[in-house]
Amino acid sequence: MQELSKNENIFYSEISELLKQARNTAYKTVNTIMVQTYWQIGKRIVEQEQNGQNRANYGDFLITNLSRYLSDTIGKGFSEANLWNMRQFFLTFPEFSTHCVENLTWTNIRLIMRIDNQAEREYYIKESSEQNWSSRLLERHIKTGYYRRLLSTQQKNDANLIISNTEKYNPADFIIVKYSILKENKQIFASKYKTILPTEDELAAMISREKQKLIEL
Repeated sequence: MQELSKNENIFYSEISELLKQARNTAYKTVNTIMVQTYWQIGKRIVEQEQNGQNRANYGDFLITNLSRYLSDTIGKGFSEANLWNMRQFFLTFPEFSTHCVENLTWTNIRLIMRIDNQAEREYYIKESSEQNWSSRLLERHIKTGYYRRLLSTQQKNDANLIISNTEKYNPADFIIVKYSILKENKQIFASKYKTILPTEDELAAMISREKQKLIEL
């Protein structure tokens, strides 16, 4: 192959990059449309089930027959299992516009739907979307309890912070003012406030008890 000049290398690289960007854009567009369509299908399945709710096992009957019809008329991709997933997709995210699930692949969505805890689901949706996690990485994080371990670490850090903050204060220094005003106005405090102000030892004991409560939280 003839050696390319620097200018030609730049030119070819630019064309290659344009094609890669176009492919990525096309993939994201197709994925978004597909995910939105699956949500709409799930919504229609649930609505149709509700119309026939008096019929025994109507949901199973509906999914089975819909799968057969779509497989015959559209092709692969509409197995009963996949249609049940679409139904669950709508039930899990009834307000599609409030989530960023359209940025996720269908495989990632199916993995996240299996999580019962809403806060955990929201975490994986956000991270998968922003960090562009592959389905393999997402599945590994879910199986290893990544979110729960992260939450546990955060709770321990918060508890340590509370303990650390309480230990910064010595009860002997915590607003034990030594009654400086009392020293300057002994007769006034002795006559008016002596019966309601605690002693220094009583105040220190009160503060020590409050500190122990914070530590035990």
